Amino acid sequence: MKYFNVLILFGVLVLTSSWTTDYSESVRESIEKKLPVLLFFSGSDWSAQSMQLKHEVLDSSSFQERVEDKFICVEINFPKHTQLSSPVERDVNEMLRQRFGITSYPTLILLATDGREITRLGYLPEEGEQLAATLLCMERQDAYLKEALKKLPEKREALVELYQLAQELSQIEAQDEIMGAGLERNEPYFLLERYRQLAFVDRISSSEALAFRHELLKSSDHQIHFQVAIIDFEAGGARSVRPLEAYLKKFGDIDSENVWRIEMMIAQFYLDKDEWVSALEHAEVAQHMAPHSLKNDIEHSLSYIRKQVR
Repeated sequence: MKYFNVLILFGVLVLTSSWTTDYSESVRESIEKKLPVLLFFSGSDWSAQSMQLKHEVLDSSSFQERVEDKFICVEINFPKHTQLSSPVERDVNEMLRQRFGITSYPTLILLATDGREITRLGYLPEEGEQLAATLLCMERQDAYLKEALKKLPEKREALVELYQLAQELSQIEAQDEIMGAGLERNEPYFLLERYRQLAFVDRISSSEALAFRHELLKSSDHQIHFQVAIIDFEAGGARSVRPLEAYLKKFGDIDSENVWRIEMMIAQFYLDKDEWVSALEHAEVAQHMAPHSLKNDIEHSLSYIRKQVR
């Protein structure tokens, strides 16, 4: 039994030893073996979540077995009550903290072999195997995205899928490149996406935004007009329901699917202004037009509004 316990302990020691603290050596090994680097920014003696993540997830056999020979794992530690092994390690860790803009602990950053950041994650209360699977999936997606960028797909659906993948991985440069290709092809999805971006940064009145809006509204697809109306409403800080009302006037008779959504948005607009009668009027229309599965939920809101009106 004692021999068995020693083997278990030895196994744990072998697994945990896969986390190194030597960043420079890890970069060299990453290039040599063509493996991504997983950085773990931790506060080993003061951050409860860092300690929990390390002990329960990163040092677990389920995590280590999945990432073995897949990642170079480096702990970048910032203890408060103990000293690091050397001043060099302290200086390198501080350099990395500033380079990656680390403001919270723990933070995990997965780097591609060329040094690009694939993704970053904070504390995740999940099993080691699940986290390993997530990181491995992201690494594969990054490799796929990098390869796909060499020759962007011709089909709209594939281009949109690639753009959404770049969004999921938070790869801004890739998003911009794919967006550019989509705009060159005058694809409505990318016209809408760019119009939404400009609205988000308060540039909806710019000549660029107006040009996109003009092009979008030339479409006969009422779903595109619906999206434009939503963007216009939200960009106005929900100060006016005119974009929504204009959409209802033009497409209300043919777009029952979205009418109830818009009516609920208008009802909420009036609720925020304490205009209960107007809110009730639009909420009742929404309840009438909504799918059967949602009618009871809306009825709860209606009951509350009716009490206020009385």
